[in-house]
Amino acid sequence: MDDQDGRRKTNRHLNAVGPEKKQTMMGFVEEASKSFDVESKFTKIDDGKFLKENGVPYLVPWINPEGNNYGSSRASNKKGKKAGLTFRDLHDSMKDTYQWWYSDALTDERRNKFEQKPDSVLLNEKSILEKWKTYKK
Repeated sequence: MDDQDGRRKTNRHLNAVGPEKKQTMMGFVEEASKSFDVESKFTKIDDGKFLKENGVPYLVPWINPEGNNYGSSRASNKKGKKAGLTFRDLHDSMKDTYQWWYSDALTDERRNKFEQKPDSVLLNEKSILEKWKTYKK
């Protein structure tokens, strides 16, 4: 049965996760970076032990699939796609998220609580990358 807008009514829970096709984390990051007209350089740190030791047990959208997060990267969108769910354009999502983050929807206090957190990757990126250069030798 459809509603007045032609959408199928359902009372099931469906996963609306992406990407639509298989994609590596680096592939996602590189594609997402094309959403903005800025030069970006990426360093692949593919050592989970190093990341944990340096306070990076995860970095959304990457979540190490272990412990309570074991199933997070294994969610399937097959039923959602079969039910007609579709995917947003990655670049639109990136731009909308950026605009939301700097909108009046969030206070400066809330943004600063995240961005100025002493153990955040944002504040420690340079140090982590320097350690990585030494570690991988």
